[in-house]
Amino acid sequence: MNDIKRFMDEKGRVKAWAAKREMKFEILKYISTKFESGRFYSEKEVNLLIEYWHTFGDYFLIRRGLIDNWLLSRTKSGSRYWKEERDISKDIIDIIEMNYDIGSVNSIFRMSEGYGSHTYYVLSDKGEYIFKDIEQDPMNHPENESLIISELKDNGIPVSELYPARNGDYLLLTGIKTCHLQKYIEGKIYSRNSAPQWLLYESARVLGKIHKTLERLPRLPIGISQNFFDYMTPQKAQMSYSSTLKMANERKDADIIDAIKCKTEILDAFVNYRFDVSKMTCKNTHGDYKIHQIICSKEKINAVIDFTSACVHPVCWEIIRSYSLADDECIEGKINIENFKKYIACYLEYASLNSYDLKIMPYMYFYQNLVSDYFYQYYTSENKNKHKLLDDALFSVKLCKWFEYNIVKLENALTSGF
Repeated sequence: MNDIKRFMDEKGRVKAWAAKREMKFEILKYISTKFESGRFYSEKEVNLLIEYWHTFGDYFLIRRGLIDNWLLSRTKSGSRYWKEERDISKDIIDIIEMNYDIGSVNSIFRMSEGYGSHTYYVLSDKGEYIFKDIEQDPMNHPENESLIISELKDNGIPVSELYPARNGDYLLLTGIKTCHLQKYIEGKIYSRNSAPQWLLYESARVLGKIHKTLERLPRLPIGISQNFFDYMTPQKAQMSYSSTLKMANERKDADIIDAIKCKTEILDAFVNYRFDVSKMTCKNTHGDYKIHQIICSKEKINAVIDFTSACVHPVCWEIIRSYSLADDECIEGKINIENFKKYIACYLEYASLNSYDLKIMPYMYFYQNLVSDYFYQYYTSENKNKHKLLDDALFSVKLCKWFEYNIVKLENALTSGF
């Protein structure tokens, strides 16, 4: 770093190009650190970033140098660029090349989204793919995914195609790893609470179509059931929060301390509510339907992805949860009741709910957020994206605060509005 300082200005921007090849490479390595791993860049974004970090006015020279030295990679068309990762385990590349007929892996990087399974973008001789090293989690049921995707695809629902391994299986078991390979779908994934209006309501229609279509399949594994409400009592939740609060105090995490205290205070005032899952509409669901699982182009859903945790849920839970994570007006945990009613109306164009679903929906979602100790998950996670778990945990607190004072109003709006 000291060697290249003479080529930089006071703001750390490259002000001159080196004459020696070795120094050129050091400068290129420095500029490559300004790109994030695990994400795509458009050519315009690459040019703008390079423009910012140099002052001698030749972004093309630097961009070409980054590519020629394998510090950046790109598709043949130049539509997407990404930071090259040479630290990817050779084991992953070997697994792909030995088990799938896609030719040699030319480039691979671990995608930054998600905090469960490890997902890799793969560029090979034969195209672009997503390779997923599926997390060993009791909520995951990857053995059902190929059947689910086939059924949805046959019924016109946009999904990502799975590719069989050379042995003909769609699910690859290798040592302790459980993996699959799927088609790469180009498009944009919106972050939480950033859905444009067209996507907000179209995603509700697609969810209705998914629930209706999955009725044709055999019953999937059970997700949220009566056991959840019988086991996850307010008393057990308080015990968990008490333990997690000690962790937060040890780490002096003031925001988490305040958030846990807020949840426990709401729990103290919570009146036990009886949930009867037998009265709810429970059927095969996506299992984790949310804005992060939808790939979009301009005003079009290109694909719904990740059916690894597909299971039998009360459908009302998946409806209200997916809405709360999509609408930009819910970013502070406040449900926009009119928007939510319209979301449900779009869902009902293809699927159905009973009167108990509508009545219980807000209470169920409130309770699930209230008793779930997401802060413990954050503290015990070893995933590099664990900060996203913390973000979700803090959002859950905001939801609980809103429900505490508005839940009856929401219940009345839903029971009288359909």
